[in-house]
Amino acid sequence: MQLEARRQMDQGLLVPDDVMIGLVRERTLEPDAAKSFVLDGFPRTIRQAERLEAHTVENGFPITAALFLSVDDELAVKRIAGRRSCAICQRPYNIELSPPREENVCDRCGGRLTQREDDREETVRHRIEVYHRQTQPLLAWYEEREMLREIDADALPDEVTERAVEALERVVSA
Repeated sequence: MQLEARRQMDQGLLVPDDVMIGLVRERTLEPDAAKSFVLDGFPRTIRQAERLEAHTVENGFPITAALFLSVDDELAVKRIAGRRSCAICQRPYNIELSPPREENVCDRCGGRLTQREDDREETVRHRIEVYHRQTQPLLAWYEEREMLREIDADALPDEVTERAVEALERVVSA
């Protein structure tokens, strides 16, 4: 299942529902899986959300909140398509927002910087189009269930993390 998921993502496509549901079901039912978890990038469709809800309710750990990290499309393109990592030490960079001192060379070890296939600009723009068409309707679905928590993600990572943690703490303390 994981290989099929990677192949789909590398093409900028959404992983088929059955593959994603299977991966999530397997992981959440493993003995070491806590019944308190965060899923990043899942669910992406209403069908996935319905199946996730059925699975978690059936197994005694219903979903209590859905975080939506709201970000401008062009900023998302800059952040994602600008990602690079060192082929040797894996240090992350962003050529737009946190570039290395020397173009395409790691500051730490001198390794060559690489870009993941699914981070190429054309793939990112396609993913954003797919998001608007297939995933954005999910916001209303979670809003109707009073589970949606929108986080302004047009900020530095630490600030976005702080906002997300605060939103989740409000859910837990409610």
